[in-house]
Amino acid sequence: MSPACANERPDKVTVFIIEDEDSIRALLATFLQRARYEVLTARDAPEARAVWSQNGDAVGLLVADLILPGGNGFELAQEFRKNRPDLKIIFASGNPRNQLLETTQLIKGSKMILKPFSMQQFLEVVAGLLEKN
Repeated sequence: MSPACANERPDKVTVFIIEDEDSIRALLATFLQRARYEVLTARDAPEARAVWSQNGDAVGLLVADLILPGGNGFELAQEFRKNRPDLKIIFASGNPRNQLLETTQLIKGSKMILKPFSMQQFLEVVAGLLEKN
């Protein structure tokens, strides 16, 4: 059974956060851990690829900033989806005019959230995306 199946408890879902800002990455991880999700993190594209190569099979949800050192969240999501077409994705951006926003609409099973957002807003997007099959 996939870690992202909706009928599993949240503590069985692993969420992979890719965010270059340390404070935001730590805050998102805290939000998710308090909601009983397992959490993996990376600060840039090269680190994300390394974490994914070791743990990708366990990840049920990817939370990726669109602009990252060494790449972008959209490219990483496409790369990770090659081996995991069922991977759920949340893209985060602090810039509503980001040109990648339009492209993210094309990825099935993805959502977009604009920074800043509240813990409640974030967790609602996470839960809503994981409930979809």
